[in-house]
Amino acid sequence: MKLEMSELVLRYDGLRVRDRAAQSELVASLSRHGQQTAVAVVRTNEPQAAFVLIDGYRRVEGLRELACDTVEAVVLEVSEAEALMATHGLERGRQRSALEQGWVLSELVAGHGLGRQQLAVRLGRSASWVSRRLGLVHVLPEAVQQAVRRGRIPPHAAEKSLLPLARANAALCERLVERLGPEPVSVRELERVVRALRAADAEQRQRIAEQPRLYLAAEQASEGEAHCDPLSELTDKLVRDLEVLEAVCLRARRRVGHGARTHERRVRRRMRQVREGFELLSEQMSEEAKRDARPRHAGGDPAASPAGTRQAHDRQGRGSEPQVRAQGAP
Repeated sequence: MKLEMSELVLRYDGLRVRDRAAQSELVASLSRHGQQTAVAVVRTNEPQAAFVLIDGYRRVEGLRELACDTVEAVVLEVSEAEALMATHGLERGRQRSALEQGWVLSELVAGHGLGRQQLAVRLGRSASWVSRRLGLVHVLPEAVQQAVRRGRIPPHAAEKSLLPLARANAALCERLVERLGPEPVSVRELERVVRALRAADAEQRQRIAEQPRLYLAAEQASEGEAHCDPLSELTDKLVRDLEVLEAVCLRARRRVGHGARTHERRVRRRMRQVREGFELLSEQMSEEAKRDARPRHAGGDPAASPAGTRQAHDRQGRGSEPQVRAQGAP
């Protein structure tokens, strides 16, 4: 059915993350082809409007940019709470960030009086799944969440980097986001800044938080110099591999905590293989660390001995004599 824009209540606009690039593409598509997909609404008893917009905020925003007065809509004959659960990525198979899911869950708890256990049952999720997402909303400062909504900070970056920082120092977390400014920051950039904050002393931490963009620029310049080292890129890849291993271990621990059958033979066999793999990797890294710690001599060879250096010096002084093989040469 076709509805007037004035008939819509936009009370759930804060449950989404803005994407300026995607919005521009949508506006261009609406301009060329018109509205192809109806928005979802439910009826309301409010005197000033007839329908609450549940899903389709980007389309409504795009149509308004094009000065359209009407929108195609489908009316869901369910309650607002049921409509929110069905359309905002809370059911299995829907993909939204944990923070976005947390916003919807928080609205269902605060605005519709649903309990955590009740939500878990109705969504087919565990109680811990609900609690973790509500925890994101409660721990992250509101200013940080607003930055995510406006598209300045990716939701995954907020969950991975800013959440631990907010738990440790909420004021520092807010200050960092404020000083990053209005321009979007990538997941990798935010990881770098937060990692630097954790490693810094109090004075350095203050400087980084005050000028995070300057820190990123300085680090990028330093990396440009580091690229002269052929092993630098390989080391970066190793770090990323280890980060993946860390994340997989964390996910496996959660599955164990949720009741996965650890006593089954296939699980124990695979765990034994994983443990052996970790032990071999740890041993290899220890050996490499010992090798790197040895003093380096001419040519950068940590195994070169002072005797070998003296032999090379002697050869330079006896140009007419046959060359003496360096120690260990074939």
